[in-house]
Amino acid sequence: MDGESSDNFIHLVLVKPLVVPLYKVPEFKVQVDSGELLQCEGEVCNMLIKIQHHTLSVKAFCAFYSQ
Repeated sequence: MDGESSDNFIHLVLVKPLVVPLYKVPEFKVQVDSGELLQCEGEVCNMLIKIQHHTLSVKAFCAFYSQ
């Protein structure tokens, strides 16, 4: 997670073992600071993340690096 970004992204490899619902969104690409492109194909909503003693509900686009 990046506090300065407008959206959150999670890699597809991490989503599958979490067994969270993946909602379809229109496919799109995002360029990251390194210049690489992320291919986004879905979205997870209300994913619970625990940081220290706090639980956050996070929405994130499901992505992977494209060629």
